[in-house]
Amino acid sequence: MRWRFTIVLAGASLCAAPPLSPGRRYTTIERLETAHLAAVHQARLNFAAARKQLDPAVPFTDYRAVMHVHAQDAPHTKGTRFEALAGAKAAHVSIVMWTDHHGPKPDTWTGLIDGILFIPGSEDDHLLRFPKPGAELRFLSHLEETPNASGAGFQGMEIYNRHTDAKDEEEFDKYFQAAMKDPAEWSKLAESDAKYPDEVFGAQQDYWPSILAIWDRELRTHLFTGIAANDSHKNQTYNGVTFDPYDVSFRDVSTHILSGELTDPAIRESLRAGRVYVAHDWLCDPAGFNFIARQGSDMFTMGDRAPLGARLEAHLPIAAEVKLIHNGEVVFESTGDSIAFTPKDPGAYRLEAWLTVDNEKRPWIYANPIWIEPQSKGDGQ
Repeated sequence: MRWRFTIVLAGASLCAAPPLSPGRRYTTIERLETAHLAAVHQARLNFAAARKQLDPAVPFTDYRAVMHVHAQDAPHTKGTRFEALAGAKAAHVSIVMWTDHHGPKPDTWTGLIDGILFIPGSEDDHLLRFPKPGAELRFLSHLEETPNASGAGFQGMEIYNRHTDAKDEEEFDKYFQAAMKDPAEWSKLAESDAKYPDEVFGAQQDYWPSILAIWDRELRTHLFTGIAANDSHKNQTYNGVTFDPYDVSFRDVSTHILSGELTDPAIRESLRAGRVYVAHDWLCDPAGFNFIARQGSDMFTMGDRAPLGARLEAHLPIAAEVKLIHNGEVVFESTGDSIAFTPKDPGAYRLEAWLTVDNEKRPWIYANPIWIEPQSKGDGQ
């Protein structure tokens, strides 16, 4: 599937645009105006200055992973594996999970290389596969195209895909094409990208209620790990400007995997267990974030099952708008760098954290759920 770069120039006249997603005040074109890019950049600097170093709440290391990554596996993928390695280092990524088209390819990198763990995989028809005898991981992909896909036989799904954000703005492609023919306008865009590469790349960021509703539907009955899809190709170079270098793509969003060690078996086990959260790292480094449940001396984390009566807690490195979601409904909401909530009903409780950026609310963190188990017969009697 061809990933289309659909950004357009500030100052271009607009026709009808797609509806704005929740939290948005500005269209992508408005976000690309110099004043908005500068405001977002300043917000990021403020977040970085304000963030606190949190002590680990659980006995795991937070490994930043990028999933759905392509290199040298198709004509429209221009990036090389060495460029992906350099991008991972620049973005402080610990794990790269390849998804060669109809792969894995025989020469795909695997194992630890220069401190980065590479895991080979494949992008097939609306699914990601990470083969391993007796332990293949499978995730539903591009659910905006197949919203009724069954989760049977899968360990989880993409709850955010960077490509999806691009595809809903295809009507703006003609403006981008026109800009490439206008030296003055192209110079403005190239200058903005050189000065604000993460802000330009993040201008299309949306929140996808329709995709999250699919996740909530699955979570009503079973564990179903939510992951991010970078859908990285490094193939968006026009007139000498590359808009999607690996380091920018990898910073934009990542899948944070809590694991005891940086090994293929341990990472796979954590993905199966749901010890995962997704974050738009480019807004603010989320490292140290934790979402746990406590009852007495017992502590539980994402993917775990806790007894009814346990208290849910979250701790964040900066203050954010935090929402707890149960069966698709927000059941608790608070602004700050920590929350505590004791559920009265059993089921999966997942968490979202939002940041206010340039007078918009942008999703920052999506945490996989903790399950609150119903009280057994005889308990408390």
